[in-house]
Amino acid sequence: MNDSSRTPAEGYADAGDGRSMTRAVERVRRDRSRIVVRRKRRPVAVLIPIAELKALERLEDLIDAAEGQAAYEEFVRSGEVGIPFEKVMEEFGLKSRRRRGVSR
Repeated sequence: MNDSSRTPAEGYADAGDGRSMTRAVERVRRDRSRIVVRRKRRPVAVLIPIAELKALERLEDLIDAAEGQAAYEEFVRSGEVGIPFEKVMEEFGLKSRRRRGVSR
């Protein structure tokens, strides 16, 4: 994604200025603005609405799931044999919490 396709910041706040931060938080809450927090004129963080954070987290989850699915499909195609759970636990000196006879 190039910079021209990103939504620009809608304001700035100085990390060392309590009033600036208070106003910025209120603006994000009220107007759903995106505020860049700066320290010594350098961007260090961003304030975004909670709804945007939740959307980003959902997107990360979807990306993780797709990557996990791709890795699983590659494993299946490879024909490799997996290591049994009990063997892994044994190698690490851990006790399995699975009840015997219970399969997934």
